[in-house]
Amino acid sequence: MAGVGVGTLSTKLAYWINPWLSQKIFKNKKPNNSVTILPYYNGKQVGVGFVKSF
Repeated sequence: MAGVGVGTLSTKLAYWINPWLSQKIFKNKKPNNSVTILPYYNGKQVGVGFVKSF
């Protein structure tokens, strides 16, 4: 149950933060550009991936 809660909460947080990051930080004005930040955990390592398409 805790895993479901964390997954749901992180997804909602990502959908809320992504448009703000695109407009405020990266000055993304065109709808075709996108910015994605991908956190990951594989049991031993924790990290963040960053993807920006032009």
